[in-house]
Amino acid sequence: MSAKRVADEVEHMLTHFGSRSIYFREDHFTLNRQRVLDFCEEIRRRGLSFEWGCESRVDALDDYLVKEMAAHGCSSIYFGVESGTQRVLDFLNKGIKIDQIRKAFQLCKKYHIKTGASVMFGLPGQTMEESKETLKFVWELDPDWTYFSAYIGLPGSDMYEYIKEKGLIYRQWESLILPNSEFMTWPQKLKYKQRAEIFFNLRPKVMFRHLKRMGVRRLTEKVITNLRRTIRALKMGQ
Repeated sequence: MSAKRVADEVEHMLTHFGSRSIYFREDHFTLNRQRVLDFCEEIRRRGLSFEWGCESRVDALDDYLVKEMAAHGCSSIYFGVESGTQRVLDFLNKGIKIDQIRKAFQLCKKYHIKTGASVMFGLPGQTMEESKETLKFVWELDPDWTYFSAYIGLPGSDMYEYIKEKGLIYRQWESLILPNSEFMTWPQKLKYKQRAEIFFNLRPKVMFRHLKRMGVRRLTEKVITNLRRTIRALKMGQ
């Protein structure tokens, strides 16, 4: 949708539903740079006041764009980091460089935008050492939220064929594959995910950031909800 159409719907939500914050669930909100700038101009022109978050690729941001987004209410951006090693990023055909990831997170910190990082681990073809390097890299990035994912084999992808070729299938649901990796089984990956998310997201300094933003009650509710989701995911993967 055009920037004007998006602004129309936002204004409707603010006026008729009392919305105070909005999350745009496009998987690449900043794909069209000019549309984002036009949207920021619509916010300014209409005098809209609300907090918003979105998803972006790390290679789609620059200093001016992030500055404008922050000045017009953007408070959080979610990135698909996936790995902290260039070899794995290239293996995934991600099309980004390690330095681009660093720069994107640095820009967000510069303009006080919170960051979320999605990370995949235990990928078929990934080594244990590369998994450790990824954890070190995420620690360096210091995101406000970190989500660890166990890769699911999707038909049509190169990775899907790699999983079948290497005999790494743990379980298959119709065309979807739950894969082992060369050094970790699917159930082990789910346990690893749980431990990693608790470690990164419950660090004192991260919790203090959320406490300042949300307050005790909302933060407690969010932590409990996320723990329940993690437990359900673990049970499904058994």
